[in-house]
Amino acid sequence: MYINMIELTHLIKKRQDNNKYIGMPIGSAIKYKREQLNMTLEEASADICSLSYLSKLENNIIKPSAHFVDMFKERFNIKDEYVYDSDGFKIILEKIIRALLLDQTINSKELQAFDQREDYESVLVNFAYYVLSDDSSQIECYYKKMVKTIISMPEEAFMTAMLLVNQLLYKEMRYSDGVELLNRIEKFEPKHEKIKLLILKGMTKHAFKMNNYMLISKSFDKYKNKLIQKQLFSQLKKLNLEKLEHESRYRLCQDIIDEISQIDAFDEADKNYLNAKCYFHKAEYHKTHDIASNYKDVSIDWMILYLLSLEHLKETAKIIQFLDHYPIVKHPRLDIIVKHLNHKYKSTHEEQMNYIKRDILTFQGMTEDHEILNFLLRDCEQMLTKQQYYKDAVSLYRIFVKKIHNLSFA
Repeated sequence: MYINMIELTHLIKKRQDNNKYIGMPIGSAIKYKREQLNMTLEEASADICSLSYLSKLENNIIKPSAHFVDMFKERFNIKDEYVYDSDGFKIILEKIIRALLLDQTINSKELQAFDQREDYESVLVNFAYYVLSDDSSQIECYYKKMVKTIISMPEEAFMTAMLLVNQLLYKEMRYSDGVELLNRIEKFEPKHEKIKLLILKGMTKHAFKMNNYMLISKSFDKYKNKLIQKQLFSQLKKLNLEKLEHESRYRLCQDIIDEISQIDAFDEADKNYLNAKCYFHKAEYHKTHDIASNYKDVSIDWMILYLLSLEHLKETAKIIQFLDHYPIVKHPRLDIIVKHLNHKYKSTHEEQMNYIKRDILTFQGMTEDHEILNFLLRDCEQMLTKQQYYKDAVSLYRIFVKKIHNLSFA
């Protein structure tokens, strides 16, 4: 799915301008019911209230009187009692926030309380369930519903929804958009400590992927200290792993090996992954391949490392065999590499050039992952010069270097 940042930013700004009008779930419930029945505002408000009143009610600009609420419930056959920011909703919201913080999911049983209703509360809970479960089958549907009610959500519900969107942006490798979104959430000055922590977490994760040292220095230590303060050691382990993975680009392999040997929290696979990354960045691809071949089916990160080591070793037969048996379970980062290698090894020269001009030079469906950008830059540049497309090679270099620079100093 595609998240339209222009639309999202507009709605967030609108919320900032009208945040005193945050209202009750009944407004969003009426709006969903009316749209479900394909009724206009005029048809829905007939014999009950003015069109203007209903519009304000749906957008939570006014607090509705009990008289009108009862009439609308009868018209739309709404049976629930809508209590603003109810205790039950607050409890499930806390579970969602905690799940985001600890990279967990929420139990499907949590959806049962919202089964027979459709308002911003039920939509947010369902959206959270599918995002946290990484189930793409329903995410787009609930995202579109959720966006319609951004203006009417209570503060913590709104921020939680945006943190879930940030998680989607991270998965889609739109790291600069994620940073922009987190900056906008921060401007609302959240009071919830875990939401503040999640903003730091998101900033740090995006910064590592963008290779943005300024952002890393701004968020890393704050996030690390908060994790220690709250004794969230499982997240501290992941943070240290990400940090060392990032540092493997420029530190000596022996320094990294010596450091990770002292960290008891890392298991054997973690240590081997960092070793393999160190060797990869020092162009010792045989060593990377020897390690990665034992773990290639463990995770997407291992599979990418294994595939790139094959590419650098020019193991064409093994690469084609991998492409022929590409696993059903896919991932955006891996998909980009597989798509590129498919064009490189299975397409005609004309198809290769069309792919580079159509997808690479225009950044169509492109990543913001610093490592993958560097790989694509070098490989596509070689493909273009090999076919004597020198002007396109120069254009590619300029576009990619500018993009990489902008990400590093965003």
